Amino acid sequence: MSNFEINARRLNLLKRSNELLDRTRTNYKKYEKERKLLLELTRCESVDYDEWENILKSIKELVNSDIK
Repeated sequence: MSNFEINARRLNLLKRSNELLDRTRTNYKKYEKERKLLLELTRCESVDYDEWENILKSIKELVNSDIK
């Protein structure tokens, strides 16, 4: 994977992480563990992008299931 592709993928994951952080802001106590995990992922330079993707999907499913 080229440096450009990695940066583009990281940017996309950062954007999606930020959206989830915004969505969970009002219930930050309820999603405290998930928010901490997202913050760790956004700060880590050597993160596994596939793992990050899977974590985002699972947190998004959790948040969506609580909304319904």
